[in-house]
Amino acid sequence: MRKLTLALLALFCGALPAHSADTLADVGIELDPVLIAEGIDPGERHPVAGELHHAEAVPQFIRQQTGPAVFIGDSIIAFMPAGLLPSGAVNLAVSGNMTTQILASVARIPANASVVYVEGGINDMLNLVPGQVAPNYAKILAAIPSGARVKVIGILPVNEAQLAGNRDFLLYVDNQKIAAQNGQIAPLCTARCSLVPSPFGKSLPANAAIDGIHLTVPGKVMLGAALH
Repeated sequence: MRKLTLALLALFCGALPAHSADTLADVGIELDPVLIAEGIDPGERHPVAGELHHAEAVPQFIRQQTGPAVFIGDSIIAFMPAGLLPSGAVNLAVSGNMTTQILASVARIPANASVVYVEGGINDMLNLVPGQVAPNYAKILAAIPSGARVKVIGILPVNEAQLAGNRDFLLYVDNQKIAAQNGQIAPLCTARCSLVPSPFGKSLPANAAIDGIHLTVPGKVMLGAALH
């Protein structure tokens, strides 16, 4: 089949019936490579005489970078091995932090954080300022970057039998008092926020506790599983 020049191709297209809209390949036209180089593709659908041609919008794909999971809290989270936290997590927790320090650490949360986990409050109880826990949690949750989801771990339970060896600790901290504090924290968790149920139930098992408060390796594994 002989190859058409651009002028002959224009003439041929003008002669096609107005209702026909086959591709050039369908009607058996072989295009000169020069024409293909000029943008005419025999595999495309070409309008015929009298037919309006509307160019279709080319979809634009924007790759969004997913930010890290971020943890703020006290020694419970500070001592968690990186391998037990979500991949790429940023751990801003510091041993000994009370909720005032946890609130201050919010300023260090990356703006693109995808999710922020909040843990802490037991140090406030041990330092005889339990009344600041819920108000500070309200400030913490409000200050977390708006684009991040929030997961509240709250105050984990203790092993009271182990704490019985330290009368001062057990005087100010027990599971009933912790449950009461968490009961004040829970209503603050709304909209983008969700609660992380304690993987230990209402009391920290002996095999999960070192001193009644801090976690053994099995305890850390249990907590890590609840964070994914």
